[in-house]
Amino acid sequence: MLPLLLVLAYPFVRRVPVRQRAAWCVLLVLVALSYVWTPTILLWHGLALPNGGPYRASFTLAGMLVAVAWLALSARPRPRELLAGAGSLAVLLVVAGPSAYFTAATWILTVAGATVFLALLVLPRRRGRGVRVAVTGALIGAVFVSTVFTVLSVTEQRDREDWWRPKRTLDAQSLAARRAVRAQDRWPALRSEPGPHEFADNDPLLLGGQGGSYYSSYLPARTAQTLRGLGAGWYMGGRHTVGFEDPVGRAIMGVGSYLDHGGPDGFVRRTADAVPVVTLRPGASAPAADTVFARQEQVLGARVYSVPDARTVRGAVPIARPDGGWRLARGARSAFAFTCPPGSSAFAYVPWFSGTLDALGSMRRLSAWYPMTNNGLLPLGRVPADGEVVLTLTGDRAQEIPRLPVGCLDPQRLGAAVARSKASGPRRITAGGHAIEADLPAGSTGTAVVAVPAVRGWRCSVDGAIARAPGRLAGLIAVPLGPGASRVACAYRTPGLRAGLVVSGVAVAALLAVPAVSSSPPDGRRRALQECAARRLRRLGRLRRLGRLGRLRTRSR
Repeated sequence: MLPLLLVLAYPFVRRVPVRQRAAWCVLLVLVALSYVWTPTILLWHGLALPNGGPYRASFTLAGMLVAVAWLALSARPRPRELLAGAGSLAVLLVVAGPSAYFTAATWILTVAGATVFLALLVLPRRRGRGVRVAVTGALIGAVFVSTVFTVLSVTEQRDREDWWRPKRTLDAQSLAARRAVRAQDRWPALRSEPGPHEFADNDPLLLGGQGGSYYSSYLPARTAQTLRGLGAGWYMGGRHTVGFEDPVGRAIMGVGSYLDHGGPDGFVRRTADAVPVVTLRPGASAPAADTVFARQEQVLGARVYSVPDARTVRGAVPIARPDGGWRLARGARSAFAFTCPPGSSAFAYVPWFSGTLDALGSMRRLSAWYPMTNNGLLPLGRVPADGEVVLTLTGDRAQEIPRLPVGCLDPQRLGAAVARSKASGPRRITAGGHAIEADLPAGSTGTAVVAVPAVRGWRCSVDGAIARAPGRLAGLIAVPLGPGASRVACAYRTPGLRAGLVVSGVAVAALLAVPAVSSSPPDGRRRALQECAARRLRRLGRLRRLGRLGRLRTRSR
């Protein structure tokens, strides 16, 4: 509150030149506005929008505010000027007070703190030195108390948020989970995934394995979009991806084992029937599919879903959209019916839905919000003998659902497709930190699909030929094999690595050149410089003597 009060008083401090006050005020306003305009937000944060909000560079503005506060304090503002700053603060309170971000702690800190600081700044004007020293100490103490109060109030508010509470303690459970994951580790032939339970935000790093649940602001956007397009969920606008929870997603990504909810340790280890991480597909890459079920089938290379049309049966009638999807009213309860083969497994895809979902005798609460939180492909259960699946949605707000929100999986077809992929798959797969290679049956044709998102930086070669950027199949790496091949190899290198190394090398050379240039010159050069300096000093001495002589002659006249 002390810097804020002084900053608001600064425009009224007459001891500071008008031009200086105007320049600082304009600069502060421009910097503040740069935090709410997308081009300057990108410029502040290295051309990438920061996670959670665009204000991570606000410490720069905070530092400038402290500098301006010091300029105001050093000019010794008068009581009337301080009162003008307090009046500006009152206007801010009227404007910002109704905001949800203004809590009781904010009001206490603002009103009580501003009153105390204003009184302490005005008080020492007509007192002796001892009083001024005491008031200075009181100011320091008040700053400390207000800072502690701010930290405690913010911490208390943060601790009430569900997302802040730790998911699990890192104890014997996590150690047991690590052992379970590593016991089934068969990479690079298959993946061993920690699963959907989430011990922490980065379970593959904590427990080992090769899962898809990662949280990083440096996660490539194409990685998150590829996984989402194949049925995986995400948080944080795609910066936190979540592993697959459906059998087809696990199969196409080569997840041979994973940890599920339940059990005395909080998890149960399960195995899954999955294709190898590198598989073969006949023919060239197919065109892009328009539903998550079609994209999964495209990667798998087989039809395993029946995707029925939706029909409304009861509750509020949703609004049909031009693209075939539906729009649900806020708080409305709408029921959709689907006809699926009896005995198949039903899955729902309502990626941005927030509310309750009720189907096949089970209910679950969803909290998605475009584009921050994505539900992913959700298992509903086994289709009954009559083949009728009723999906009831009660939304928290007005929102949209896709045209084909339900798909029914035939487990036998999935098993047959996985068996075919295994039979025609590579004989051996090897992988390093930045590369993966597969030995194929001699004369293999079609397309080799690597269950890795095809982000920029991957290059692949066939039988040792020149490496080129691979194609994509539903976002995954797809390498055309030509008339026949026996080996495919892919390697990753960070885009721009060479240019970055060159720029970094030039910067290091410039940094090292500064002390080299400014260091002591060689002996010969030093002597020459010393002689030059001595000649200049002698000449200066002669000029001074001549000047004195001239002044003496002038005086004698």
